[in-house]
Amino acid sequence: MAPSTSSSQIDLREISRETRPGRVSEILHALGPGESTELIDDADPTPLLAGLRKVLPGQFTWDIGPAGPGLWSVRLARLPVGQGDGRCCGACGGS
Repeated sequence: MAPSTSSSQIDLREISRETRPGRVSEILHALGPGESTELIDDADPTPLLAGLRKVLPGQFTWDIGPAGPGLWSVRLARLPVGQGDGRCCGACGGS
């Protein structure tokens, strides 16, 4: 994972399940290149992250942290420009 220049922690348990995917997408869009945030949730974040990969392909990395009963953490980091998976993200208008 790229080094973080900024880090925060967001507790998704305080956000309704229906709005979590949109809120996490907003959070990722707000991160600058190399910045990261840690999400705390009460459910396995893998399905949420799979959905985000479809919407924001190659734009972030994620590392699932320690999990306990009813508690998961995941660190999301925005990749610096040019360090994605080689697919166009569409941000620059390229193809």
